[in-house]
Amino acid sequence: MDEKSEKWQGLISTKLNSIQPDEAWSTLGDFFNLHKFLPSLATCHKVEGSDNVRYCASEPDQTGTVYWVKEKLVEFNPIKRSYSYEIIESNMGFGSYLAELRVVECDDGGCKIELGFECEPILGWTRSGFVEYMEGGVKGMAKGVEDALCANDGNL
Repeated sequence: MDEKSEKWQGLISTKLNSIQPDEAWSTLGDFFNLHKFLPSLATCHKVEGSDNVRYCASEPDQTGTVYWVKEKLVEFNPIKRSYSYEIIESNMGFGSYLAELRVVECDDGGCKIELGFECEPILGWTRSGFVEYMEGGVKGMAKGVEDALCANDGNL
């Protein structure tokens, strides 16, 4: 297989021990509010004139660069507590990128957030570096969900 046809695929998950799946989905199920639960984002909002495209951007880094992405919602399934999306434009070197976010019930209680992805290799990244970056994002998202639910509930 030549390098151009290679795809990176992965499944990243993080367990939330004290949160039920429907509770986690109540926060993560809003495609346009990811910035509320992903600490690396400064904003995430619906693109004007579109029902299913979001714009997400970081705070400026030490050089003043803001990293941004436009993502299109491909499928939304509240029964399965999942949605799929693809990157349609960014300044981060992405080509083809498709991902699915799921909230899954665990047999031993609680739930887990899963992010499955398939993408073309990203210019300037290694696969392992990208997976590590995505793992940090999913863990940050899990902490954001826990913090938001604790703030709303007072206790879990």
